[in-house]
Amino acid sequence: MNKASKITTLILITCLAVMGLIAPAKSAVPLLPMTVYGYVTIHRIDGRNITAPEGLYVYAKENTAIINAMGTWTTDANGYYSIGCSATTEGKLIDFWVQNVNVTRVVFHSGTFLELNLTVIDTTAPEIQPLSPKPGETISLSQPVWINATLTDNLAVNASTIKMTLNETQLSAIYDSATGLLYNKTNLTDEGLYIASVYAEDIAGNNATKTWNFTAISAAPPVITILNPTTASPVYTQSGKTIEITFNYTELYPFNGTMKVYNTTSTVLETSNTTAITPGTNVTQTIELEIPATAPEGKYDLSVTMNNIYSLSATATQTNAVVIDNSPPTIGNPYQEPPGQTAQPSQTIEIQSGSNVTVRVTVTDEVSLVKQVILSYNITATQWKNIEMQKTTDDEYSATIPSSQLAVGTTIRYYITAYDSADNMAKSPTSEIYFQYRVIPEFSAPTLLTALMLFTATVLILRRRKRSNP
Repeated sequence: MNKASKITTLILITCLAVMGLIAPAKSAVPLLPMTVYGYVTIHRIDGRNITAPEGLYVYAKENTAIINAMGTWTTDANGYYSIGCSATTEGKLIDFWVQNVNVTRVVFHSGTFLELNLTVIDTTAPEIQPLSPKPGETISLSQPVWINATLTDNLAVNASTIKMTLNETQLSAIYDSATGLLYNKTNLTDEGLYIASVYAEDIAGNNATKTWNFTAISAAPPVITILNPTTASPVYTQSGKTIEITFNYTELYPFNGTMKVYNTTSTVLETSNTTAITPGTNVTQTIELEIPATAPEGKYDLSVTMNNIYSLSATATQTNAVVIDNSPPTIGNPYQEPPGQTAQPSQTIEIQSGSNVTVRVTVTDEVSLVKQVILSYNITATQWKNIEMQKTTDDEYSATIPSSQLAVGTTIRYYITAYDSADNMAKSPTSEIYFQYRVIPEFSAPTLLTALMLFTATVLILRRRKRSNP
């Protein structure tokens, strides 16, 4: 920057400072800023002083507070800077910094111009932090590997000095000075130990080297088998209930896993697990999952997905393995034999003594399977006995009530309970009334009278025939 340009810059800074700091308050007039300008040089470790590169921040501090008011905060291509700074009081000691290096201390004098050439003495080496692969990490040969590190320094890293090597072979790494990120993408071909190294100098000549190692192996995706529930043996449950998923896997370097219950229209459950996966071969694990209370009825697929640390994954699926059923079975009116008729609630059917009664009933369920049908009966109105009904056809169940030894006049009451595979329960009749029948004599009075009349008539006819044939 020539002398005329410097003077023009200083005049502009002063004018702006005066305009910006004049306040309407009548009781006090604020201090005018002090304008500071000059050149920045870097004292290298080899003893040479060099012009500061473009873009180094220059700022003034009062204690720890930055007090730059205006101006050019960074050096230009010639190492020149100019700033206006305003302290709290006249004669205050203020410090001048270049980047993160404290250079010198001066006394604040408002409204003055101070030419201050700054020489930075920096003895701190750059800091190199490996990002990936992490030191000691094991990675997979199945995908490209990023070798990344961050470089930070008090002043600035000299980009031309940066070297990245892998097993002593130099890599073409890219350095982003804005973020400090150094990175390279490469493909590894051999299993084994790899040694990465980064070397860098700062603009003062301080240097640093960081070396770390990692291991590459031939990794494979996980192997997963769902053991329960399956398509052949689904789990039946209700909304809001908990189910168990059991699966077997082989994975030495697991990262996370996801269990999902879904169909073509909705996902009723998806849960991830990042902590409970134990590395190993042929490992069997059971996970409990709670079905949401709002899950609709229907058949759902089940999937188990596992990822390893090398971003390889596998998914095992069982279709229609989870059945959500919130509705009880449907029970028809039973058919009772004898006497061979359909029973109705609260209706009393008469049977002759000496007979066992067989009850047949149709039980259906639209979503899941009928698991159990029970016939409960009593002859004393207080002590109920249960008989598990046996399946005779697809939807028919049968049981026999032992009533052949019951006394005439005995009334037998019974009802039917059905459970489906999701443990929904239905009862018939539903209220406190029952199906019932009463034991009556084997031959009723009218039947006996009719038989006696027929017998008498037969005897009379035989006697007449005998008289007419001496």
